Amino acid sequence: MRKVTIGKLEACSQPAENRYGILVGGKWFNGFGSNPFRSLEGKTVKVEYEEVVKDSGIYRNVISVAEVQKSEIKEESDDEENQNKNQTTLKDVFIARSVALKAAIESMGPITGGDDLELYLSSVLDFASKYEKWLMRD
Repeated sequence: MRKVTIGKLEACSQPAENRYGILVGGKWFNGFGSNPFRSLEGKTVKVEYEEVVKDSGIYRNVISVAEVQKSEIKEESDDEENQNKNQTTLKDVFIARSVALKAAIESMGPITGGDDLELYLSSVLDFASKYEKWLMRD
């Protein structure tokens, strides 16, 4: 999902030759290649990025970065406030997974002595995956 944020470019890093990071508004954003934004350090910037949620965390991949003029800040920040209300956090993902797993188990019913445990667990996880997708829909 593409998102936009505005803030001060606080820091730039180059942890590897083909990767870089920028710190804007207290959040790290990732990019690939050499860091082309060092000249914007200390300035207010608009970052367009794609947020990817994985098991290991939330990744914010840079699409574009541009310096923002003072006159643009108020107009853009209103849009950002509305957008931030709809952001998915890692906590949201874990809660959705827990709810989905509980719902799947309840809909499958308890396992009985004659049931194949592997088949039962596979079915529960399949249902949970479907419930999670439904819970996390936009």
